[in-house]
Amino acid sequence: MKMPRRIFIGLSIIALALMAVVVPYCGRWWRIDACLDAGGAWDEPSGTCVVRQPVTP
Repeated sequence: MKMPRRIFIGLSIIALALMAVVVPYCGRWWRIDACLDAGGAWDEPSGTCVVRQPVTP
């Protein structure tokens, strides 16, 4: 069964709007996850990854 063009366009617009909201959030989530995976700590106020270098005696 073929989807009518009007429904296809409407669903496409909804999908694009949803992606415009979700993708930036996912990008932030991936940056935080990568920081934590690397052993760092995420500094929420500055939005940066803080990685401490090991101190050798």
